[in-house]
Amino acid sequence: MFRKNFIAQAFGVSALLLTVIAASVSARAQNRTQNPPVQYLYTEGLPPGNVGGLRTLQAPYGTPVDETYFQAVKIMGPAGMWMSPASDGEFLPLMGVPQIYGLNVGKVYRFLVTGIRLYPGVEVFPTIEIVDRTHPPAGEETRYPILIEISDEDLRLAAEGKYVTRVIYIEDPDTALPVVETEEMGQGYFEVAPGSDPLAVADVLGRPVAILRIGGRAPDMSEGPDMSFLYDCPPFILYTPVGR
Repeated sequence: MFRKNFIAQAFGVSALLLTVIAASVSARAQNRTQNPPVQYLYTEGLPPGNVGGLRTLQAPYGTPVDETYFQAVKIMGPAGMWMSPASDGEFLPLMGVPQIYGLNVGKVYRFLVTGIRLYPGVEVFPTIEIVDRTHPPAGEETRYPILIEISDEDLRLAAEGKYVTRVIYIEDPDTALPVVETEEMGQGYFEVAPGSDPLAVADVLGRPVAILRIGGRAPDMSEGPDMSFLYDCPPFILYTPVGR
């Protein structure tokens, strides 16, 4: 089962352009000179939920998407990080990482994250949008989840008011590097240049399956649950034992 997940990453601050991204973007630009110009239907700049919703309607890559399917997602983070999902208008009790959830394709899920190194008491509220599913063997969904790693750097930038976008994608098996990735190695990633669309870059490098967005907003719960901020709390499955 092919399960290597990578990230195309963009920050709300200046970021370095790695050579592999420069090469990928150049290849896409070169391809445009040989073919008619392409207008991307899916861009990272769309509001959360639009990319997953459009991909569900369009059935990307010729594979119909079952909106009732719960895609297994494993969320990892640095030691000391705590997080909880929004459910029924509130956040559940905090739990340590890693955590494994079943999330619907096309939906946006809001989380509360705290335990940020050097920022005691600070909370950030990332979203995860599932834009496509994988196809693990029946009964082995949690053995082959989509991996989403939240790094110390992501949390630091979010705590400082920056906005971070990570597009998680599965490598093209025909062009993937012959390297076995382990969770101990951490999740590989590419940083894209300011002004570049990480979703478009990820689409060149492989098959986008999820978008992680961190920073930029905090809830106002003074008058009760803010369901628009919580994206109406779509249903999920919690595979991680409670109280871990």
